[in-house]
Amino acid sequence: MQKNTVVAIRVSTIFVFILCMGYLIFAPSWTSAQGAWVEPKGTGSISLSYQNYFVDRHRFAHGEDYVIIKGQRVSDIGTIRFQTVFLDLGYSVTDNLGLSVSFPFVTAKYTAPLNPLIPGFGPHKLADGTIPIDDGRYHGGAQDFTIRLRYKIAARPLVITPFIQYGFPSTSYQFYSHAVIGNRVSEFEIGSYFGRVLDPFLPNFYVSGAYGVAFPQRILGISKIYHKAEFEGGYFLTERTKVFGILVGQVSDGGLEFEQDLSYQGPAPAKWPDFGNPPYDASNELFLHHLQIQRDNYLDISGGMSYSLNDSMGIYGVLIHTITARNVHAKKYGVSFGIGWGFGGSPQRPCHC
Repeated sequence: MQKNTVVAIRVSTIFVFILCMGYLIFAPSWTSAQGAWVEPKGTGSISLSYQNYFVDRHRFAHGEDYVIIKGQRVSDIGTIRFQTVFLDLGYSVTDNLGLSVSFPFVTAKYTAPLNPLIPGFGPHKLADGTIPIDDGRYHGGAQDFTIRLRYKIAARPLVITPFIQYGFPSTSYQFYSHAVIGNRVSEFEIGSYFGRVLDPFLPNFYVSGAYGVAFPQRILGISKIYHKAEFEGGYFLTERTKVFGILVGQVSDGGLEFEQDLSYQGPAPAKWPDFGNPPYDASNELFLHHLQIQRDNYLDISGGMSYSLNDSMGIYGVLIHTITARNVHAKKYGVSFGIGWGFGGSPQRPCHC
């Protein structure tokens, strides 16, 4: 396999249950339609998927895609290409209880601007001056494992399925660089999926959503909580073909802002970074851990299609774009596609629940 073979970032779980092969979105990492409907006891799934997305802008504290360095507005601080392969396993322990695990393998490549004005906005260097992974080549490895339990508590007229999940780094991968494969932070999340088919008012339509609160481990004593929400709408064109659109958003409580005016030389505000002549390199502990502690918010939109090849196998494809973001990389575009195989049980698709 060549070095630039791709396989990259962000935590997602696909629930592909026979005629219900659905959608995989990264971020996060949820699939609300599949999350709301738990398959019958004994039903299992195995799915393999691929993601590729491209970042050409970094969003700062107020959503700006530029920084002000020595009075000059700078937007080009490099580009990043992320690529990921996911292996996802799902199983229905009972008619109401579902268990799933996700194993992602990620690679990423950072391409630096020609003339970065300050070190922190070009390739990231360690304290000894070495560049760990921002060298213009792909670097990757196993990312974070995710384990999720869902339990359906209501089926009609609204499907309600609370969930709990835990994600943890599989290896001690690098978390300081542009081209990191993750933030190397363990996280516990609790929330619920919701869903409803719209028959007989709108035959073959369904809507679903999810809301969750995530509690990442503290880094440098800084507490941060994520609120995550998702809305999905879909339509079955035929018994085997489904189209769908999804909005996914995240808002953080806590964490530190990444202000855009780096030329400020007054007293350091109660925000990160310390603007009193801050070193934007690994010698600044806050900058070293900025990916783990920054207050990152975003809203992504996506759309796609899934198709059931037969009673036990399906495929899907999806496109994604970041609408708005703060303190985080904004995806200019992303594409994901995959294949899933279901076994056991007597699965149903949402339209027939």
